[in-house]
Amino acid sequence: MNVKTKTVFAIFVVLLVFINVSGCLGGSGSTTTPATSTQGEYTSTGETTETYSETGTGEETTTATSEYATWANPWDASKPVRIGDGVYRITYLKYSIKVRQAEGTPVYEYEVEKRRGPGKVTVYGTEWDMQTGEARKVELGEYDAYEYYGKLIPINADQLDAPVEYWLWGTQPLEFYEGFFLFPIAQTFGMGYPEVIGFKIKYKDNVYEVYNPSAVGKDDYDFYMSEGFSLADVPDTDLTYTAFFAMTTFGFWGVLEEENLMTSTEGSYGFMNYQYKYKIEPQGTTSIGEKTFKTVRVEWSYIVGDARGNGWAIIAPNLPVPLEAEGLFVAGGTNIYSYMKLEDIGFEEE
Repeated sequence: MNVKTKTVFAIFVVLLVFINVSGCLGGSGSTTTPATSTQGEYTSTGETTETYSETGTGEETTTATSEYATWANPWDASKPVRIGDGVYRITYLKYSIKVRQAEGTPVYEYEVEKRRGPGKVTVYGTEWDMQTGEARKVELGEYDAYEYYGKLIPINADQLDAPVEYWLWGTQPLEFYEGFFLFPIAQTFGMGYPEVIGFKIKYKDNVYEVYNPSAVGKDDYDFYMSEGFSLADVPDTDLTYTAFFAMTTFGFWGVLEEENLMTSTEGSYGFMNYQYKYKIEPQGTTSIGEKTFKTVRVEWSYIVGDARGNGWAIIAPNLPVPLEAEGLFVAGGTNIYSYMKLEDIGFEEE
């Protein structure tokens, strides 16, 4: 097995084992921020094919072209993206998802909208009556904020029978939440961070809201937290989160930080119950969000211990989210199917 194939397999195994050990396929957790790779172009003439092999270990076939691009930031929308000569921040996403969380169960469908940028928030606090000891909700005014908005819409859902909307406000872009921007819905809203002003969840006629007056300088007032309803009462949030988490933390994406996506490549390796295959094939171009992107199709299959799966994705190397992806992830008694398709995307030039 050549040095490059060994490197790719090492990345794949380490990241996949990390997923299994940390229990990512089974439920909640925190996403990791992948390292940034560089993108660029180099000039060459002609086309060459190089094949490396070692009997019984692995093989990689590469057809070189005159362009070079890796997937620099898989699933990490916290960093700006370069499109042509411009640098942009992703401010809007709309995508559809299909999920299944156990073998033999139905596949459920949802639509997701996400938005982030400057906004306004009306802040509330808690005031205590000294004589009666009663707490009162007090409006403290409207403030400028950095707003994250999300909407999960049932198409063919399990129990969710109406859209759920949520807002998160900060005094600035929230570093801890940027990694969750792509997710259908996060499992935490970080109210322990001093820069978090508050958040709000709305499902049917139910509203859950929490505000931190000290974030806007109102230290004389306590936190306000509504009662009787919370995120835990919104159906299907665990289902959509877990399936999306399995897709985004899958170890294969790290391989794409090492590979030139502008070349046709096939790789494989097998040793006892550790096997993988992958294929990279440049596709052409597509337009979305009023921008045009070069696209690449990647395919994979793997067996690593008791973990196994397969799937494919269409990606644009300079976008952190696939244009379309589908995968099966089986490990430790968990059998997850996850599919997503990007419907629209919006940018703001930096």
